[in-house]
Amino acid sequence: MILSGNGYLGLENSVFQAEILAIQKAAEALMETHFDSVHFFSDSQAAIAALTNLKLKHSTVAKCIECLNILSERMKVTISWVKAHADHPGNEYADMEAKSGTTNVSNTVETPTPLSWANSKIANFYHKMWQDRWAGLPFANQTKIWFPKLDKTNSKELLKLSRLDLGLCTQFITGHNRLKKHEAKVTAGTENTCRLCLEDIESSWHVVGECPALWQERRHSFKISGGQTTLENPPKWKVYQLMSFLNKTEMTKLNSGQDAL
Repeated sequence: MILSGNGYLGLENSVFQAEILAIQKAAEALMETHFDSVHFFSDSQAAIAALTNLKLKHSTVAKCIECLNILSERMKVTISWVKAHADHPGNEYADMEAKSGTTNVSNTVETPTPLSWANSKIANFYHKMWQDRWAGLPFANQTKIWFPKLDKTNSKELLKLSRLDLGLCTQFITGHNRLKKHEAKVTAGTENTCRLCLEDIESSWHVVGECPALWQERRHSFKISGGQTTLENPPKWKVYQLMSFLNKTEMTKLNSGQDAL
């Protein structure tokens, strides 16, 4: 070993930048030597791919390539991939140095902030703005039971449904359907009592989350454990669970005005 070291990049920089910078620093150090050839080993396939790509997207990569090109004028340069965490002594030592560098604030290494950091900041800013706007809406109370905050996972899963299934889910999530609560709002004088339990108002949330007549289907579809027979409000749910419940209870019949099972 002729040289080793580590440094602190900061919280904004990426692991990818650290991998590239390590190769660059090694190349700079080797310029002071007189070897006939040098062989770089890196466990980062992304770093190697970036260094061999004809299109440069990062200034850090461009600077590293410049150093490697200068070094190649003095000696033969080879870069190879090595599997990480496979007991390669050099790679294990490099990992140890990398971990030490995360706290070595006395040796701060200046490197450009990556574009990914800026994109993340922008995305987080608008996500918070979106969330605040959603939370501040004075309406959509039934939808907020299922979406008290933004939920990209369930939103994406909903969009994967067929047109009919998506329509049914949307009706039960928003409350805009043919159940008695909504019908009573549309048509004055309509009775809004649940046709299943005859105890409470027949709303989407009551039917899916609380109605005692459907406790068995609810427990099975939403994987409720213990002696609980109702859902939490707001519930912990997945799209496939809601669809399972709606199918098991044949909610399309109740939603079309027909009597339930």
